[in-house]
Amino acid sequence: MQAEQAIGAMGRLLNALLDISKLESGVVTTEIMDFTVTTLFEELRAEFAGVAASKGLELSIKSSDNAVHSDPSLLGQVLRNLISNAIKYTRAGGVQLRASSQQAFVRIEVCDTGIGIPADQLAHIYEEFFQVEGSPNTVRDGYGLGLSIVQRIVRLLDLKLEVTSEIGKGSTFSLTVPTSRVGVLREAAPFADPGTTAGVSARRPHVLLVEDDQAVRRATSMLLKVRGLPGDRGCLSFTSDYRGARAPDS
Repeated sequence: MQAEQAIGAMGRLLNALLDISKLESGVVTTEIMDFTVTTLFEELRAEFAGVAASKGLELSIKSSDNAVHSDPSLLGQVLRNLISNAIKYTRAGGVQLRASSQQAFVRIEVCDTGIGIPADQLAHIYEEFFQVEGSPNTVRDGYGLGLSIVQRIVRLLDLKLEVTSEIGKGSTFSLTVPTSRVGVLREAAPFADPGTTAGVSARRPHVLLVEDDQAVRRATSMLLKVRGLPGDRGCLSFTSDYRGARAPDS
């Protein structure tokens, strides 16, 4: 068990370092498009509601009818890192994800009722391997790379990121994202036509999920099911050094 946990931890560290390396080298390309805030927020709800509940926290999501103009995958990664951090550093209360319209922009905020960040540490939170020093009872988890990745993606997307925090009361990270150039978008059509059954499986996409962390793999599979994709089929997971493969989870 300890060996598996160590391998998993090393895999997560290597993945984070690889993300930073890709962002630094400029190989990460953006796919800018118009998409609804609601669609992204619902994905995040499905992914983090159970995680928050397992700590006795409430995950509150207040979406917006607005559409934004950005890269949905990279913006989603930013919000995932922020929400994950908020849950990690919050012992009681909850985490809120909310969006509000501000003329040509949509302001997206991740707020928590956590331990807060000391004023003299705010300037360092985006540095590699830096972790906020909380109370003696605060469990140090992770590697201090999440916010470093966030800052690099924010720069790549040319977004504005702000943070305010108060010790013992919590923190708020705010992103300013351009609104869609076509206003409010309609929700995307489902992958399969509910009015027909013939040939549906042939038209539905199939997803190969490769992930060495069992918890992440299962959470991603659940998310794919929520989005209407057959994420529980053909999910193959590799060990962290990619020299062998384990049997599919399902």
